[in-house]
Amino acid sequence: MMNSDLKFDKDFFWSQAEPVQGSALKEVRKCMVIIPHPDDESLGCAGLISMLKAQGTQFKFILTTDGSASHRNSLKFSKDSLIAIRKRELLKVLDILGFEKDNLSCFDAQDSAMPAKGEPG
Repeated sequence: MMNSDLKFDKDFFWSQAEPVQGSALKEVRKCMVIIPHPDDESLGCAGLISMLKAQGTQFKFILTTDGSASHRNSLKFSKDSLIAIRKRELLKVLDILGFEKDNLSCFDAQDSAMPAKGEPG
């Protein structure tokens, strides 16, 4: 199945979603955050992460792609410099949230080309 074959069905999603009460979050002891690419919205859940961290929840962050396609037509930044900049930005966010860089694993797949299920890679 190719990524283009996947369609997001908003109505189905919301019919299956279950509301979570704040008190239920007190049960969370471990949390894995999957970050599709190092972009501004990647850690948009920083408030939730901070709340869970304050209660002692352990975290693992996984960055799936390298951020190289964030500014494809940039004349100022090469692909390699974009990769380095985006990773530094993400590490800075994790630092601000109080995490060490060993909480982060990077798969380094090419940005916007993450293999879909069944594809090589």
